[in-house]
Amino acid sequence: KSNESIDNTMNSRNLTSIARVLQLNQDIDIVYSGRSTNYRKSLKSAWYLLVLVDVMESLESGLPPKIRPDEILRYKDHYNGYIESLVVLNRVLYKFHKYDLDSMQNTYEFVRIVDEELVTDLRRLLKSELRPARHDFECLLGFDFDDISMSGEFVKETACFAIKFNIFSLIQTLYFICFKKLEMIDKESDETKKFNILSMKYSTLIISLIGEVFILYDKLSSHPNSYEYAVLESIMAIFPHLSLALRRVYI
Repeated sequence: KSNESIDNTMNSRNLTSIARVLQLNQDIDIVYSGRSTNYRKSLKSAWYLLVLVDVMESLESGLPPKIRPDEILRYKDHYNGYIESLVVLNRVLYKFHKYDLDSMQNTYEFVRIVDEELVTDLRRLLKSELRPARHDFECLLGFDFDDISMSGEFVKETACFAIKFNIFSLIQTLYFICFKKLEMIDKESDETKKFNILSMKYSTLIISLIGEVFILYDKLSSHPNSYEYAVLESIMAIFPHLSLALRRVYI
């Protein structure tokens, strides 16, 4: 499994290098101005997919992202809450490693930066760009599966919902790191207890949501049009996000 993970990382690095050679990390509308709109959109989607893989690998390995924040552009014709989530996740992970927080001697300064800058950035994202998870469940259950013309919209909603698990997981991990650092100074302090509770809060949220996801897809998969709505494919696409979030909870 370790060798497989290394191979996947190397493949991702190679693809990112190729994408840079193709200048996908620059303004695609300018670099490929002579190409059609649909062609440029496909290149933007390919680059954002590499950003997603990079974020997932960073969350999994604890290593900094390979793609820099300034390489992720926002396009008016290719922007939504999902894209903004990738932008913010990349930025938070990049900042965490850029600050070299692990070597910081002042624990309270470490906690302040993590809480006020990194976690605040993620929580602002959840509040401004994404719906509450409960609304996501209602939205996905509310699709009229008898109308197959909405299948594409269902897939988009699923992707946006899946990325939330990475956001919740990163918040939980950051709070847990703060808790463990504070615990080394004073196990009984109010600050230590506070971050322990916050970490457990997001752990509980992740476990609860994962249970809800399986209940949701059990209902949807029994519909005659579940194939047209790519329900099985959606489950397979969301599973890596759930699996990663659950592993972080039980570290």
